[in-house]
Amino acid sequence: MPGRQILEILLPGDVFGLDLALIGRVAHPVRALTPCTVCVHDPQTFGDIFAERPDLVRSLMATLIRNSERIETRWTLIGQGSCPQRVAHLILETWNRLAQRGLAPMAAKERHGVWIPFPLQRRHLAAALGMSGTHVYRSLIELEAQKLIRVEDEAMVILKPTGLAVSCGFVPVSDEHGTRVVL
Repeated sequence: MPGRQILEILLPGDVFGLDLALIGRVAHPVRALTPCTVCVHDPQTFGDIFAERPDLVRSLMATLIRNSERIETRWTLIGQGSCPQRVAHLILETWNRLAQRGLAPMAAKERHGVWIPFPLQRRHLAAALGMSGTHVYRSLIELEAQKLIRVEDEAMVILKPTGLAVSCGFVPVSDEHGTRVVL
């Protein structure tokens, strides 16, 4: 039986399930790795809100387009990048998204790096990055040996954000308010 492919990693504040409200079916299943709260809306409510609030529709569409661009960047890297580059990019992308939500610092503290919650296990990284668990392990070891990261229990410490970004060509993406991590 083939393994599962992780197409997206949802973080607190992400919107998902609009497919049900808009097209009447769920396109992709979602599984939570950590405790979470989910708000479920009646699909008819979305139709009413969209009719009454075109500004909300524009904002939602802009968010979906930015997410699509972010995911396409990751997929391009998956197709063209080395294993350590893929892992490094996903770590930095996660930090950028968490920082935009106020769930991680926007900049690293001198000499201490930046700590981010990171509950993904090797098997999750492998499924999200098109790699084997062994390649994920070796990539994490390589990034640690270069003193770019340190893996902790359910957390990641980015020791040298600029060095990690250079290693994978990561460019922080601004959200709708212009906030992005400072490398």
